[in-house]
Amino acid sequence: MPDEFWINAARNPHNPYSRPTKTHATVRIDSDVMVWLKSQGKGYQTRLNAILRQAMLDAFKKAHG
Repeated sequence: MPDEFWINAARNPHNPYSRPTKTHATVRIDSDVMVWLKSQGKGYQTRLNAILRQAMLDAFKKAHG
């Protein structure tokens, strides 16, 4: 496909196989929380994202019944 085809392309939010895009952010996290996340081994950023995603989904379910 030519590049022009992809200019307005977007991920399908209803496709369970598409992965959300990532964004770079600087956040301030309590030291004890960071120690706890890192104490579980490699992948602390992935765990943090999973925790935040679950909180987001729980809030969404609560708000939208």
